[in-house]
Amino acid sequence: MWIPLVLAVWARALTFL
Repeated sequence: MWIPLVLAVWARALTFL
């Protein structure tokens, strides 16, 4: 599924934010 990938990217985006 692509949901885990989206969650990982979102968490990484928050880290860079």
